[in-house]
Amino acid sequence: MSELKEPEGFKLPTAVIKATRIDPRTMVIFSQKKTGKTSSLASLPDNLILDFEGGTDFIDAMKVSINNIEDLDNVLKALQASKKVYNYITIDTVTSLNEKVLSQMAVRGYNKAEGKSETLDFDIETLSFGKGAVYKREALFKLLQFLEKFAKTVIITGHVADKSVTATGQTIKELNLPGKLKDLLALRVDAIGYMYRSPDEDHTNKLSFTHSEGVIGGSRSKHLRNKEFTISSLVNEELETYWDKIFIDNK
Repeated sequence: MSELKEPEGFKLPTAVIKATRIDPRTMVIFSQKKTGKTSSLASLPDNLILDFEGGTDFIDAMKVSINNIEDLDNVLKALQASKKVYNYITIDTVTSLNEKVLSQMAVRGYNKAEGKSETLDFDIETLSFGKGAVYKREALFKLLQFLEKFAKTVIITGHVADKSVTATGQTIKELNLPGKLKDLLALRVDAIGYMYRSPDEDHTNKLSFTHSEGVIGGSRSKHLRNKEFTISSLVNEELETYWDKIFIDNK
């Protein structure tokens, strides 16, 4: 029997390899509507906000409105042409992205895989055996992979959904996305934070990365894991934000 050899140019590690990232590469921030996610995120330096919801109409921000798949196509082509790498790119919100264009993106993927002509006029959810959900997941992950080439951190905002757990009677707050798409996105990202208005401090928002008290959150980044932060407050009628506590390496 011939002796097995390591593949050419490949060796297994023989020592501990140090971490290469501190801040999350991709992060979800979800909250109730009108909590102030978009206003707070607009203060991040060099943050390109992809506005699928119209939430930036009333604030100053580096923003582009996306109402249909043609708008999204134009943004992606412009990013590719400019080759600029932003500090942040924000999808605001993934809930509206799912409602407005994700199905059309999934249809494109299906048509390409099946060798069909590109039409956008059939319901991807009608595919049998859950294939529609698979193509929607692939479309979302392909978009995130593309955006990660043009940003140090990709931020995904979303609305909250209350899920009742029958066995315990507990209500859990989680990201408002249908079916397995929510669970698969949670596995894909590096951090999930829940933003809420502080009941004890007026005009103050908290961002929690804990997985407790009925909130689904967490982080791979050590400085965020199982912690909660004051992320914004109103001081003398001006919004103050404290993102430097969250992004400590993205200068």
